[in-house]
Amino acid sequence: MTRVRSQPNSQTITGLFKGHRTRVSCDECDICYNVCPGSPELDRELLKEQVIGDMRPRILAARINNQKLHKLTHDGGAATAITQQMLSNGQKVAVTVKDKTYPLKTLHTTLRALDEATSAAGTRYGTTPNVLSLHERPDCFIGLGCHTTAIRRAEAEGLIKPPVLIGLFCMRNINYQNLLKILAQVGVNREDATKIRIEENQVKIRTRDDKDNVTIPLEEVSSLFRDECRFCPDPTAELADISIGSIGTEDKWSTIVIRTKRGADLINKLEENGTITTTDEVDSGAIERLIKLKSQ
Repeated sequence: MTRVRSQPNSQTITGLFKGHRTRVSCDECDICYNVCPGSPELDRELLKEQVIGDMRPRILAARINNQKLHKLTHDGGAATAITQQMLSNGQKVAVTVKDKTYPLKTLHTTLRALDEATSAAGTRYGTTPNVLSLHERPDCFIGLGCHTTAIRRAEAEGLIKPPVLIGLFCMRNINYQNLLKILAQVGVNREDATKIRIEENQVKIRTRDDKDNVTIPLEEVSSLFRDECRFCPDPTAELADISIGSIGTEDKWSTIVIRTKRGADLINKLEENGTITTTDEVDSGAIERLIKLKSQ
């Protein structure tokens, strides 16, 4: 059974680091500040050296071989393949899923059963407190660069031993209330909208019957996306064990960046058991241009 947690509060957040708080009140505790990915004291290169080491990243293109799952994904389904592998081993995976009533609303949860793998397939936009899923002691965590940075900072502080971290490429994000504003602007009911994609400077909204798909120029709604994302220096989740995106690969393939030994071990296992097909045909320059563009 998939369990979805509620919105965060100070008790659930500090509960992640039970036994490490040195102050009685929340105002006197510095843990949240120290692990926040936006804290100005963050030295990304030093943190990378501490938690990643000097392993040279390996970039591949990957595609899940399960055709049923591949059809549910927009790209190559690499994250779904990892989810499937973990669940088939009896391990737990922290992911983002969609609300059953309002599909564009995102929720964080921890999957435990193999038949739940499809619930996490596909691309979603939404601001969810995924780090709280660490309460469930997952074996694998799939999130964005801001999530993986927070977890790595907690690791560097000696607060947690992180699960396998899968980071998803991300240029921008938007909260659900602002998504509703976009739907209102284009005249789509929230019950009818099933998916949102951003491609070629267009926001594309798919409806339940696929007969009334809507497109709106990104520039018309760009102010609704999170301001914090404009200043994010990490579009490719550089502190994850494995980073996954679609930049630099052909349609229906995923770009994967292997950054650690345990990330390499996981991908090797997926290749050996036939879960994924991989190739070296990746335009790494496209990834470098993405990072440069985001840092401007």
